[in-house]
Amino acid sequence: MQSAVYQVPIRSSIPVYTLVGAHILLAIAIYLFPQFASIYGSLFFLYGLLKIIQTGNKNNEAAYFAVYLACYEIIVRMSKYEVIYEFGKYTVTLVLLIGMLMERNPRKIPVRAILYFFLLIPAIFVRSYESFISFREHISFNLSGPLCLMASWLYFSGRKFTKIEFERLIFQMILPLVSLCIFIILRVPTNIDTSGFTNSTKAMSGGFGPNQVSSALGFGFFIASLSVLLRQNIFNSKIVQYVFPFAFLGFGILTFSRGGVITGIFSFLLSCVIYIQSGKGSRQFSRLFSGLVFFGIVSYLLWSFINNITDNSISRRYESTITSKKGEAGQSGNYSNRVDIAFEDIEAFEAHPILGNGPEGSAIFRGNEDFAAHTEFTRLLADHGLFGVVALLILILSPVYYYRKRKEDNRIILIGFVSISFLTMLHAAMRLAIPGLAFGLALIDVNLQEHSLERTG
Repeated sequence: MQSAVYQVPIRSSIPVYTLVGAHILLAIAIYLFPQFASIYGSLFFLYGLLKIIQTGNKNNEAAYFAVYLACYEIIVRMSKYEVIYEFGKYTVTLVLLIGMLMERNPRKIPVRAILYFFLLIPAIFVRSYESFISFREHISFNLSGPLCLMASWLYFSGRKFTKIEFERLIFQMILPLVSLCIFIILRVPTNIDTSGFTNSTKAMSGGFGPNQVSSALGFGFFIASLSVLLRQNIFNSKIVQYVFPFAFLGFGILTFSRGGVITGIFSFLLSCVIYIQSGKGSRQFSRLFSGLVFFGIVSYLLWSFINNITDNSISRRYESTITSKKGEAGQSGNYSNRVDIAFEDIEAFEAHPILGNGPEGSAIFRGNEDFAAHTEFTRLLADHGLFGVVALLILILSPVYYYRKRKEDNRIILIGFVSISFLTMLHAAMRLAIPGLAFGLALIDVNLQEHSLERTG
């Protein structure tokens, strides 16, 4: 079987399996030398900037570098040798903005994106800060996510991609997630007993926050499954194409963190619904139905295997999602206090409804800065007041506007990426660059019937 070859943003064309193998080796190198995660990430980012400047972003180089960096971000954090904690959001933002600046042909700027972000600025001046370091940390932690979303929105809105270019974009996101899976395998303790696990655990997520790892893997499941749904031919093999969704799903389940897994599955199913409504499902119902049945059977077998090796701890963990009693499943009814924190955010908004409480002011209001908001939507209300309400309305209503303008294929992409963006913000706020990037990717214009490497328009 001949390997597919993609013109990724490096000097020469490299077979896809060679790149996958290279990212397996990358994970091993980072496991042995954790500092290498930041060294490689920084060099990749700097090379990306040079490439974008050199080419004038003629072939959308910024897009390929940005999606890669967004998915690589979690590995940098897991190594605990990050240059800066918000490495992913800042590098994605810079790559996309510089990509736009280097282009010769000016593009129409979506004013909504700029308005969304600048509505969040006034709250910066609401509260006082102990020091400049405190000011920088609070601003960076709370506004780097919206900044990344704005940059993604500006760059990807209406940007045209061919079928092959979109395949290449998906592949660029899959590669660092392959490294993530291998890194988790290497970091899982030997002879670990999971039978007593009742909560999400660092032990099964590479020694890092399981919620963030699960979010990245849930995103991986979604993009890999979407590529199957849209009949992309990334690996020239249907068998290999099916391996990746289930690999990401399996590792996501093993983190014991429910949010990322449920988000990935639900977003993919929504894309399937739009696929059917667009008429594609009705014309190819047998293929879609058999594909979903196959997905269901393999997912069930994967679930049964994981449940068996964890002595039913996984099933008890997920049963707690829909139960209200706190039993063997541990955190059953309160979802790690997310609901309580969300209600406290609303109380903080009611106390200061105009300008809000300032970045991370809601945590100060509730008297515990160790429990930052998990839900971006209530955080916008608590920290930014009425300005946050307007920003939130822009964020929620804009996809409706874009959906009405999109053709059938792009509606499938839009709904899927918007869903994973919003659902990730719902359970993990904007800890990662992924939800901001996903919002931008929802707005691209893909011609799935076009196979030419030249963009249409």
